[in-house]
Amino acid sequence: MLGANYPGPTAKQIFVKLDKEPSGAVYPVVIDPQQVLDPQWNQLTATRLPDGRYSTYLMPKARAEAGEYKGALQLKLCKDPLCTNEYRVAGGDFNYKLEYLADAAMTVKLNGVVLKAFGSTSVVWGRPPVFVAATGAVMEVESNVPVKWVLKSYSTTRTIELTEQTDKRISGTLTTEGWPSGWINVTAEPLDSRYTQYPFFEVYGPASGQEPSKE
Repeated sequence: MLGANYPGPTAKQIFVKLDKEPSGAVYPVVIDPQQVLDPQWNQLTATRLPDGRYSTYLMPKARAEAGEYKGALQLKLCKDPLCTNEYRVAGGDFNYKLEYLADAAMTVKLNGVVLKAFGSTSVVWGRPPVFVAATGAVMEVESNVPVKWVLKSYSTTRTIELTEQTDKRISGTLTTEGWPSGWINVTAEPLDSRYTQYPFFEVYGPASGQEPSKE
C-alpha cells in the first residue's frame, strides 16, 4: 500500500524444491526487474524444511507510486555469494500483482478560492483543519477517491445545504438558520474498506460581531 492510514504489505513466504540435495551452502537471489521488493529484505535467507523444501520470504515495498504493478520475480539458489554457480531450480519464476492506493485527500474551496490546511491545499487524515465561513458562503469539496460524505453539526443549527453531491464531490451553501456558535464537521469516508482513517475538516462561523447583517 502507499499510505500510512491502512494496512501495509506483508511478507510472502515462498518454497523451492531442489532436484538434488545441495552439498554446500545455499544463497538465494531474487531478480526483481521492476524493483517492487523492499531493499531492506534483499539479503534473503533460505531455511531448509523437514520435507526437503527450502523457504524464504519476499517483502514488497511499503510505499510506491499509486497504481497496479504486474510482473514476475525470478528466484535463483546460488552456490556462492556472487552467484557464479547456481543450483538448478524448477519453478523459480513467481508472478505477482501489487496494488498501491493513493492516500485519501480532499481539496476545499470557499467562494471559489482553494483553502490551505497547514500550508497545503490537501486535507488528509490526522489533525483536522478548521475553516471559517460566513452565512451564504459557497463551499466546494473534492475527494481524490470515491467516498461517502458525512456532514454533522455540533452546537449549532447551521449546516451546509448541498446543491451537488457525487462520490467524489459536494458543493453547497452555508445556511442562515441559527447563530454559528459551534461547528460543522465534514468527513469523507472512502468507499474502499481498506482505508481505516478518514480525512475531515471543521467549518466554524465568524467570531461574534463579524456575521454580516441579514437585513
